Amino acid sequence: MSEQQIPIASLDEKLSYFAERLKLFGNVIGGWPTNLESTSQKKEIRALWEKDFSHALTLYKEYPNEIDVKFVVADLARMGHNIDVPDAARKADLVLNEIFRIDQFNIKAMVCRASMYVSLAPQFFPDAERLFAKVIELTNPSVDPMIYQGLGFACLNQNKIEVAISNFETYLSLVPEDEKITQLLSQLKSGKRGEVVHVNGELSPASVIPDTVSNKPNEKPWWQFW
Repeated sequence: MSEQQIPIASLDEKLSYFAERLKLFGNVIGGWPTNLESTSQKKEIRALWEKDFSHALTLYKEYPNEIDVKFVVADLARMGHNIDVPDAARKADLVLNEIFRIDQFNIKAMVCRASMYVSLAPQFFPDAERLFAKVIELTNPSVDPMIYQGLGFACLNQNKIEVAISNFETYLSLVPEDEKITQLLSQLKSGKRGEVVHVNGELSPASVIPDTVSNKPNEKPWWQFW
């Protein structure tokens, strides 16, 4: 990912810039585990993220009432959580609350929060499940396939195996080339047991989860079979 500078431009042009940046970051650090290949790549992405997040905060100060600007800040903060940025998840949650006070069923914000909650701690998994399910209800029949994957993991993390299997099957019917989920589904159907484990971050420990969470600071849940 190459670094870019935000030109002096209109709000729409700046939002267009950030839309592209969110896509680029999303491909690498949008999910957990991330698609980072090395510690050096993580440091590079972290530096790029910090510059874009700084620009996003500046835009937020200029347009404090714009939902689209709030979403940029929230989604960047959510992804910052995946690279161990201190306090990132809490900041994302605070800005998402601002969006929900304006628009209770903002789809992008709901997906953002659900995607973050499914990678936090057990007390957040039911909320992740509820949010993903609500997004499906609100967007049916044009549901983003990734919502079914997210709902699958939210249920799996709560040992709701059959519901998880159903959602992974729906996801794979739409994205059949996903080998990772195909393998996961095969293991689940074969009756293998599993558990949520916590995967250490590669950089120094950081307090990246909301104050209400009691958890090791730079660990995030992932599903592991035994």
